[in-house]
Amino acid sequence: MFARFADLDDKISHLEGRLSDPQLVNNQQEYQKVVREHSHLVKLNAKYREYVKIQQEIVENKAIIFDEAEDQEM
Repeated sequence: MFARFADLDDKISHLEGRLSDPQLVNNQQEYQKVVREHSHLVKLNAKYREYVKIQQEIVENKAIIFDEAEDQEM
């Protein structure tokens, strides 16, 4: 489901490179389009990273719970 978000860092880097292009700065309409896309992807990437972190914490917490339940039975 989230596989398409895995390459957001590459897309953001590409857009940052484009934003430093003097020719793009001269074309204000295209420049504004790239700025909006970059801003959107940066926000999206932050939410995706938060999601991945929470998923990892869930896995770790389940492992702790399982280990504690197993230890109590012994």
